[in-house]
Amino acid sequence: MKQYFENRLNMFGTVLLVLASNAAVVALRPALGVAQTALLAVVAAIESADLAQRKNIKGVTVNKQQLHDGLVNQTFSVASAMKAYAHVIGDAVLFDEVSIAKSKLKRLDDGLLPQTAQFMHDRANGLILLLADYGITAPVLTTFQTAITNYKGSVDQPREAVADRMAQTNLIPVLNKQGMDLIKNEMTPIIETLLSSEPVFYDTYFAAKEVIDSGQTHTTVKGKATDSVTGDGIFKMQVEMIGTNTDLKTTTDVTGVYQISKFKGGVYSFVFTHPDFKPAKVPNVKIPLGGSVEVSVVMEKV
Repeated sequence: MKQYFENRLNMFGTVLLVLASNAAVVALRPALGVAQTALLAVVAAIESADLAQRKNIKGVTVNKQQLHDGLVNQTFSVASAMKAYAHVIGDAVLFDEVSIAKSKLKRLDDGLLPQTAQFMHDRANGLILLLADYGITAPVLTTFQTAITNYKGSVDQPREAVADRMAQTNLIPVLNKQGMDLIKNEMTPIIETLLSSEPVFYDTYFAAKEVIDSGQTHTTVKGKATDSVTGDGIFKMQVEMIGTNTDLKTTTDVTGVYQISKFKGGVYSFVFTHPDFKPAKVPNVKIPLGGSVEVSVVMEKV
């Protein structure tokens, strides 16, 4: 699974953990419980697809090679027995039909090898009563036929395994989209109604539902601190960004501008402090993963 989708899967799990840990709050909105159950099903489907995607298909190829080698050996053994019989009775036609080098058998492709083996099997079956002294019996030919059938079945297995893995790979983005749709269009609108009554749960949910920015996206907040009297930017204004399990700090440059990048999306409050100015706070700023938000303030002197 690509890192992008794995990050989302981790986010789905975190959201479900928050909901499970706040069952009493979820019970206040039955529709939220329905969405929670749906997301659980999506996560289970993603994990199943990921497991199938990771399945090693090397064993399928190895098994096919083993069947190939076994069929080559059995074909050569039956052909050799008929060749000896043909030489003894002076049957030049049969001798030519069954004369084949083992090295040539090994080089035959997936289509020709089973065809050649089947020809040798059917030719020997027609001579079964005459080949016993050469080690060719009904049980031997039954085993030979099984080897032919098994090899034919193995020819398409690697292609089928690759196709199945590709199907699972293609399914993961679809499932991820379903999960994101549940969160964006069902869970989040319901939780928006809980801002006033359940603020802690609200903040925890919004912090949990954002994928951690691994550096492949650029989540940023930027802004400017301005003097209310002069309109100039304020140098060395401390900017503190506060959220659930997050406390980031920076200072403004000589023009009063600051920027904070690569953090977990969510809901944050911003506190601006400077020895010469009254503190200012900007609460409940929603910053989505990959988004760029501006938070600027006009400061009054002390």
